[in-house]
Amino acid sequence: MSDTDWAIVVGVWLYPGLADLSGPESDAVAFADWLRRPGPGDVPPAQIQLILSSDFAPPFPSIAQANPTRDRIEAAFDQLDALAQANKSQGKGLRVGRRLYLYFAGHGFAPMLDESALLMANATRTRVRYHVAGKSWANWFYKAGYFDEIVLLMDCCRENYPSSPVNPVGYGDITGANQGKRFFGFGTKWKKVSWERQMPDGKIHGVFTTALLSGLRGAAADIQTGLVTASSLRNYLLNYMKDFLSSEDRQNPDIEEEPDVNDPDNAGDTMVFAKVTPPSYNVQIQLPPSSAGKTINVLTSNFQVIASTTANGPVWAVPLKRGTYMVKIVGNGQEKVFDVRGSEPDPPGISVVL
Repeated sequence: MSDTDWAIVVGVWLYPGLADLSGPESDAVAFADWLRRPGPGDVPPAQIQLILSSDFAPPFPSIAQANPTRDRIEAAFDQLDALAQANKSQGKGLRVGRRLYLYFAGHGFAPMLDESALLMANATRTRVRYHVAGKSWANWFYKAGYFDEIVLLMDCCRENYPSSPVNPVGYGDITGANQGKRFFGFGTKWKKVSWERQMPDGKIHGVFTTALLSGLRGAAADIQTGLVTASSLRNYLLNYMKDFLSSEDRQNPDIEEEPDVNDPDNAGDTMVFAKVTPPSYNVQIQLPPSSAGKTINVLTSNFQVIASTTANGPVWAVPLKRGTYMVKIVGNGQEKVFDVRGSEPDPPGISVVL
């Protein structure tokens, strides 16, 4: 059914009136790449609108000439509205497709607790009216019934500027109520900053987007079914996004270790993002000399033995999927519980000292 999915993906990094960013454009491109990949996202390329700072021939000579602006983003919304109205005129109803992805990366703010807005390229600290209210637009499309499912993902700060009203959204009054599903993910919580940093590939990326893509590519997959669902992705982001922060980042009180990820319609396991082969990670178990010749078992959290060997050397290399395990030397009671977290910044060899 993903052939009826649509996506609007925005990455704004160049702000003449604010500090430039490094990650939003490459992160938006990476997310669009995931969307169009056969199998996981599988969204038809023609149905993905990718809007980037580089589309507008930067650098910009002035703040007033900076792009993209709110009008450019709303033009993408207009296209979806035009499709809905065309369907209605043909007696097909307003439905455009199954799922709409909205991804926004750049500077942002939160004018109120229940909102998150992307600042446009012509914004300044005093001109925050130049924004797109992500959550309000996502909710409007949901209530209008243009799509069965709405996925909103925002890698933006949510600092509170209470004096700025939220820009109006939508195309008129909504009379119906959508019985579909929504999944909203924000890179940080209200009044907090979203964060970017250099990742192991040597490039700067948003922490939230890096964790998000790691999860979508398989780290958040159920280890039995291989499904990445709203439930498994939410749990992965809440538990493991902090792994993508540096130790210095974790000491900064302005940086949240957990994103704000909510599932307002209990999509749970019914909203599926991808089906993949759950990845395995190379675990190096350091064995004590006293283990020589003894049986070593690795057990799951349900105490099922999934790997076993006879100790023959100081290190046992065993591939394991994400989860909690126990390694145990049979006969002497020596054991240790450890986690395989499945975070991309992990070194190639996860070391466990028994």
